[in-house]
Amino acid sequence: MKISSDTVERYRLSVKVGNRRYKLFAYQVLEDETLSIELRCQPRKQRVLSGRLEAQSGEITILPDVESKGDRAHHVHYHPSGLLRIKAFDGTLIRELSLPPLPLLHLALPLFLLSVATVDQLDTDDRPSRLGDHVVDLDCMPIQRLQCVVWIGPKGSFGALSPISVPAQKIVYDDAGLYDVAYTVGEGIPVSASGSHKGVAISERE
Repeated sequence: MKISSDTVERYRLSVKVGNRRYKLFAYQVLEDETLSIELRCQPRKQRVLSGRLEAQSGEITILPDVESKGDRAHHVHYHPSGLLRIKAFDGTLIRELSLPPLPLLHLALPLFLLSVATVDQLDTDDRPSRLGDHVVDLDCMPIQRLQCVVWIGPKGSFGALSPISVPAQKIVYDDAGLYDVAYTVGEGIPVSASGSHKGVAISERE
């Protein structure tokens, strides 16, 4: 299932390295004020690892469980009532959660995080940019591991009191009626390089 609408604006995010652009996210606000977020890259099962996270000494270690069977989050839908629906690439519902309703949010809330070891794990983006799209030039941001987060927050929440504290480029959209949306692109949380799973270093996986 792809996000599509002839009447609702869709804002796409890409990153650029050299002369090549790579896809990240797209979002749109639907008629019922649902925030609909899509990961624009095709799923890569061989590079996806599921398991238990452990944080030690400022690094994340993943203790492998089983390989993903196609149930990786690809679409996230947040309704101002607090209902969060997570869907796979084919539109299958993975999980439904109840978050605080929008009127109870006082600070921005991260809804979708993507972290990749190298940008070539992303799909190339050949579409011309449109009004509202944004391309982050990574040549101006020397980083080790790319991390992108999509945030939602009350109107004006991405100002001086924003909870976003990690060094990152922040792109804020304030044209929705009930909330603001932001993309952040920057350095990802370090992943321990000491472990491997099926011959691939965990730090090299998405």
